[in-house]
Amino acid sequence: MNYDEFFKKATRNPEPYPYQRSLATGEELPQLLDVPTGCGKTAAVVLAWLWRRRFAEEEVRENTPRRLVYCLPMRVLVEQTRDNCVGWLKNLNLLGGSVEEGEYSPPWDDPEKINVTVLMGGEDKDEWDMYPERDAIIIGTQDMLLSRALNRGYGMSRYRWPMHFGLLNNDCLWVMDEVQLMGVGVETTSQLDAFRRKLGCFGNSASIWMSATTDTKQLNTVDQDKFEEKFKLSNEDQDFEEIMKRKNAGKQLVYHDIILDKENEKAGDYYQRMIDLVLEEHIEDTLTLVIMNTVDRAQNFFKKITNDDRCPKNASLLHSRFRKPDRDRNLKILGDGGDRLIVSTQVVEAGVDIDSTTMVTEIAPWPSMVQRFGRCNRKGGSNDSRVFIVDVDENTLVIG
Repeated sequence: MNYDEFFKKATRNPEPYPYQRSLATGEELPQLLDVPTGCGKTAAVVLAWLWRRRFAEEEVRENTPRRLVYCLPMRVLVEQTRDNCVGWLKNLNLLGGSVEEGEYSPPWDDPEKINVTVLMGGEDKDEWDMYPERDAIIIGTQDMLLSRALNRGYGMSRYRWPMHFGLLNNDCLWVMDEVQLMGVGVETTSQLDAFRRKLGCFGNSASIWMSATTDTKQLNTVDQDKFEEKFKLSNEDQDFEEIMKRKNAGKQLVYHDIILDKENEKAGDYYQRMIDLVLEEHIEDTLTLVIMNTVDRAQNFFKKITNDDRCPKNASLLHSRFRKPDRDRNLKILGDGGDRLIVSTQVVEAGVDIDSTTMVTEIAPWPSMVQRFGRCNRKGGSNDSRVFIVDVDENTLVIG
């Protein structure tokens, strides 16, 4: 089986993009992966590791770390990545455990299979640390993973700290995804990588940082300041129709300044002007995405706009404070079609597969804006996509 056949079997897609094939079959994995949003970075890295660990020639298999540690800044991204990995392994008949009614249970009864472990607050703990010799995929939030790599594991007995410290610093491929949202975690992962290189460890260990907006200066630490060139789309990728369709997806940017009454700057006035803007620009039978910079504003705005008769009936609110059952129910709107409205915070900036025709977003730092733009006309299928950028003075806005 060659890599194209392997990729098709895992993803059920017609064929891999050229850069995905190159990652898996090249001499070495890169340190920096800079690929536009929506072009399959997660599949590229996970399946490249799996191919090199299980299907490549013997020398490559021996040099590929046995554990893939996938580090993410947000819970919703962990759950999404876990579901993808479970699906790919299941399609390849390599999944340790079973999936019943959408729930994955990972017993460790078959040493030839690969289990997917999740490390984040509130998740049931499995026995991944009891099988250091097994191939495994470990996906978690940066607080849970980095605290363990620093020998200070959150949410676990301190007597087990050294076990996770050892397992996560030896024979591991660390993948840092959506690094623009990781804050100081970027420097921490870079310095940990430098320690592993400088002090040595068991087996091969490596790190990959990937994002559509990677800032290499943030990776510079006292022990690490030299990196390979970013791995980017090749000329062959540039000619690939599906990638070019996504990369060149058109969207019109419109700056919209909401000026509040200087003597009576109330949030209610702001909300009403935002409601008028959103509902006037919404295109029937399409998805409109509204992004607010705070959870409180998103909640208040959602309550008000859904009370307006003009609002689409299929409307949902997304933010970081939902319990899992409520969040899953709200995320179901992503699989629907037709007339829809989503009000969200910055949780949609990374990883969430939203393809809106119209976007209304409050102004934010440039890396965040780039990520938000990637949620509008994501697949390049619309000729009438618009992004309305709303500027408002955060210091004078009163939440009512």
